[in-house]
Amino acid sequence: MTPDRIAELSRLETERFVALHPRSAELAVAGGTGLLGGVPMNWMRRWPGPFSVFVASASGATVTDVDGIVDDDFCLGDTGAMCGHSPLATVTAVAGQLSKGITTMLPTAQAHSVGRQLTERFGLPVWQIAMTATDANRFALRIAREVTGRDPVDHRRDAHHLRGTRRGHGCLGSRAGSAHHRRDPAGGPDARGVRPHGVTRRPVGRWRGGGDAAAAVHHERENLIHLACLNRGILLTPFHNMALMSPVTTEAMVDRHSEVFAEVVSLLTN
Repeated sequence: MTPDRIAELSRLETERFVALHPRSAELAVAGGTGLLGGVPMNWMRRWPGPFSVFVASASGATVTDVDGIVDDDFCLGDTGAMCGHSPLATVTAVAGQLSKGITTMLPTAQAHSVGRQLTERFGLPVWQIAMTATDANRFALRIAREVTGRDPVDHRRDAHHLRGTRRGHGCLGSRAGSAHHRRDPAGGPDARGVRPHGVTRRPVGRWRGGGDAAAAVHHERENLIHLACLNRGILLTPFHNMALMSPVTTEAMVDRHSEVFAEVVSLLTN
């Protein structure tokens, strides 16, 4: 595929995207008055097309945007991939607790019931709750250090969530293998002078990391693929290049994903 062909298809798909999403375009402009880039989190701008799609509602494995378009959602986050968007049991439980308070730093009477159910379902005798994947990694490090009595941690660069760690201070920095913040292999400070305390790095042989993946990316072609899929009702995750499914993702949705992807590949190759 020539660069001219990619550019022409990108122009056509962008025009289609703009025509399909006039309300999202309005919100993108309005958001710029109080939000950096017009969105609450900067990675929400990392989508193909001239602006982000704004969501009106999400249920199960679909998203309905503010222009009334319903997309099959293969861009589920970690939580959405577990059970889909807004499962009824969760909605009911959360709605019942909201008026009773949800920001205390003390346990509720229901906590014991949750612990018992976790033990029954997964077999581990005792549990602690972490609110994020990064927090869970910190838990694992603290427990490992307590059990082994050793402070250093072997760390592979470009590891997801686990960056350089400091005892008692959680995670430091951003992508450990990025061009801007590459750290010294011996555990020295990175380009910003940040030294990851208690972290050692040892050769583990040749393996493909974030740098290798970044070097293989063809941004224009990938943006075109994601934009064309979105224009056809399939929402993918452009910055991870993967399709995420949940228990409520149907076979029909998967088939539709495959059909759309084949159609887009055909556009690229014909």
